[in-house]
Amino acid sequence: MTPRKSGRHPRAERVEVRFTSWALEDLRQLHKADPQSVLVVAAKIEMIQRNPEVGEPLRGPLAGFRKLAVRNRSLRIIWRVTWEDDGTAIVDIAEVWAIGRRRDDEVYRTMNRRINDGA
Repeated sequence: MTPRKSGRHPRAERVEVRFTSWALEDLRQLHKADPQSVLVVAAKIEMIQRNPEVGEPLRGPLAGFRKLAVRNRSLRIIWRVTWEDDGTAIVDIAEVWAIGRRRDDEVYRTMNRRINDGA
């Protein structure tokens, strides 16, 4: 996998959104706390599927990941974009890593732990 500067690869045919097991658990917990928020998150994930480089790039230890605000900016979706470069079919893949509350940078601390745990 080779990183690109920005934008979709010109031969990209589709976008596949994959959830880490952590992100799925985040969704389950969010659904328990606020089922309506999951619908809003789903709409944002559709935005990511249409354009995996929507949102803002993160810096520092989370460089290479992107973020998108949800629900009056109180939630964040964090993901990274990778793609195949074997010279044939190019597939953009948006892998959602974390969905969580922004308050006190909770979601960013969670992401750092997940990366350090060998994700």
